[in-house]
Amino acid sequence: MLSAPASRLPILVIDDDSALIRTLSDILRLHGYSPETAETALEGLALAELHPPALAVVDLRLPDMDGVELAAKLHALSERIEVVMLTGNASVDSAIAALRQHSVDYLVKPVQVEQLLAVASVATERWQRRDAEDRLRESDERFRRVVESDMLGIMFWEATGHIDDANDAFLQMLGYSRDDVDDGALDWLRMTPPEFQHIDRQKLAEVAENGTIPPYEKEYIRKNGTRVSVLVGSATLEGRSDRGVCFVLDVTDRKRAAQALEVRARQQEVVAQFGHRALSARNLSDLFQEATGLVVTTLGLPLSVVLQRRADGSALDLRTCVGTDGATTRALTLPITPTCQAGYTVLTGEPVVVHDVATETRFPDTDLKQRFGAESAVMVPIPGLAQPFGVLAAFDSRPREYTPAEVHFLQAVAHLLSTAVERNRSDIAFRQAQRLEAVGRLASSVAHDFNNMLAAISGFGQIVMSELPEGDRLRGDVDEILKAASRAANLTKQLLAFGREQNLQPRRVCLNDVATDMQTMIKQLAGKSVEVEMSLDPDLADTMADPTQVEQVILNLCVNARDAMPDGGCIRIATHNVNLDQALAKQYDVEHPGQYVSLTVSDDGHGMDAETKSRIFEPFFTTKGAEHGTGLGLATVYGIVKQSQGEIYVHSEPQRGTTFQIFLPRLNDI
Repeated sequence: MLSAPASRLPILVIDDDSALIRTLSDILRLHGYSPETAETALEGLALAELHPPALAVVDLRLPDMDGVELAAKLHALSERIEVVMLTGNASVDSAIAALRQHSVDYLVKPVQVEQLLAVASVATERWQRRDAEDRLRESDERFRRVVESDMLGIMFWEATGHIDDANDAFLQMLGYSRDDVDDGALDWLRMTPPEFQHIDRQKLAEVAENGTIPPYEKEYIRKNGTRVSVLVGSATLEGRSDRGVCFVLDVTDRKRAAQALEVRARQQEVVAQFGHRALSARNLSDLFQEATGLVVTTLGLPLSVVLQRRADGSALDLRTCVGTDGATTRALTLPITPTCQAGYTVLTGEPVVVHDVATETRFPDTDLKQRFGAESAVMVPIPGLAQPFGVLAAFDSRPREYTPAEVHFLQAVAHLLSTAVERNRSDIAFRQAQRLEAVGRLASSVAHDFNNMLAAISGFGQIVMSELPEGDRLRGDVDEILKAASRAANLTKQLLAFGREQNLQPRRVCLNDVATDMQTMIKQLAGKSVEVEMSLDPDLADTMADPTQVEQVILNLCVNARDAMPDGGCIRIATHNVNLDQALAKQYDVEHPGQYVSLTVSDDGHGMDAETKSRIFEPFFTTKGAEHGTGLGLATVYGIVKQSQGEIYVHSEPQRGTTFQIFLPRLNDI
């Protein structure tokens, strides 16, 4: 009796004798096979298509098809199907025909069990051999495709470090050629950086003991000296512990992506923390300092600065500098022009990157290396309501490819600064308006009461004067009383002007005419050390105002500018037609958007800090000595402008001058 096969091999029995196929099926199942049966050729073909058998036992004479034809169809389904013919006529012709159809054998009915099992055993051996050969070919083909793939590096190693062979993917990964392999120049130990060699020694001992090691991360040194991050898995060759195959996957992109995600998450956390502080910050200078400090520490850069746009839009001044002592940049001013990187950033409102100063040709007006010691720079605008407030910039002392994530981080910080600036400006304007309104009511009340007292003083003084004879020594004393009353009356007029309760005589007027008529007086007032420049719009529209009061406004502003420049400088007077939309109106603290005429008076003086600027319109507030006035000049300007339905905007910083910009409604808007 032949032993049963090791596995339950599928066998298909096709015969129109139901008793015979049931008997053959039982015998085969008893001996460890897995038989299926069919009584017609078509039924057998259908089963073979669904579950291809290893052996088909086929009756030579079937009702719907000749057995030889069926054998051919079965072979067409799969060349691996062995076919055995069953015949009741053991003629030589039928045997030869069956053999020609590549059948294993033929059996004569009635079938002997030993013969059936012997045929099945031979078919099993052939099928298993073919199956093994096919599997080997498939395995070889799969391995060939893996070896030839450009995704996975493969190299055959020795424990000494020598690399016997490697696929093209591995060679390309490390920058070597096939000639380097043939010359024996590849050594995986020498390719491994020193900090990874102790890990490799541990893995070499592990693979020698276990035959395989799970993948682990390390680095290889390329032929050009650069490094590549890889994931390495290895196994020894059969029967050897000192030789094996290694599968190498380049994970540089994956690690770079993971690092980028980590950096992005850290940047977002920094932005979120800074955002909380920006929402409540009262001191903008401290906030700018903190912002540039965050840029330096978060991006690992040597220098970051904030550049603030001047009110007249002519230039950018350095506001904050972190990362250097600031000795060469403390008084830095950059032009707002397309040929200056910072200026171009303001003009376009978009981030601008210079990767390498040596090859950059767009911005000849920005000598980054001389001004900042920089070889590369990235600048982003700090948004404003109508135009950028300024620029947030970061510099590196070497050429650098700034990543999109780094640019986005700078933009996020810049937007938080913008929010803080606008909130701070709105808060200051609101508080100042409330304070001035309250002081104005008080000043008006005091002025009215004081006027009543002055009327009595002046009236009784004049009576006394009229009753004193000429030459009386008391006439001089009374005269001084009357002069003091007159001076006090002028002060009350200024207080009433601040309180917007003086009597104005508005009429159609062009500010150009007023300024031109005053030009000679202003130059005399300014003195020889101060220049006076006028830039008057020839198409300036008219406004409705009291010309005398406009003269008072210009005179007071020019006096203030002159006093701010004891060592000389320049007073600039300019007029323009302006159309203030919602954003511009908010930027200039103008309550109602619309069309205005603008009068600007600016100087190069010592400027003011935020605290001083917040109080300049208060009556009797002054930073000058007692001998330089009463502190009512700017209060008077404020009252006249407000009573003329206008607005006044002030921009000033210590050591950077002051600009007063007055907006009066155009005549057709009144």
